[in-house]
Amino acid sequence: MRREPSEPLPVETLKAHPDPSVKKLLEFGVVELFLDWISETLASPKLANKRDKLMRTGAAERHIFHGITFTSPEQVYFGLTLGEQGLPALAPTLPREITHLWLWNIEGGDRCAVWFPERGWLDAMDNWATE
Repeated sequence: MRREPSEPLPVETLKAHPDPSVKKLLEFGVVELFLDWISETLASPKLANKRDKLMRTGAAERHIFHGITFTSPEQVYFGLTLGEQGLPALAPTLPREITHLWLWNIEGGDRCAVWFPERGWLDAMDNWATE
């Protein structure tokens, strides 16, 4: 059976996942990772102006930077804390106007997770000089 990229992974697959962060989320009862939230948020009418602005640039790379706060869903917020080192195993579903994604926990200045289509998920602190 073929699974669409935006479909959540079956619980059995998540239980076997090697990432300790995924196992911790399962312990808390979270069985869908934040990929669905990313897709819904980036495609929402609230971000239509930002998507349009990116598309109008005509640039090959169109990056969006999205801050995560205490008001974000808990699995998203806590997935971007320094104590969590895992990153999603699957690609996010991005609107066509967006090619690259930056998610930063801005409440405490914790982690910034980045999606680049040619490199996958990255932790910004591990890939770029921040000083």
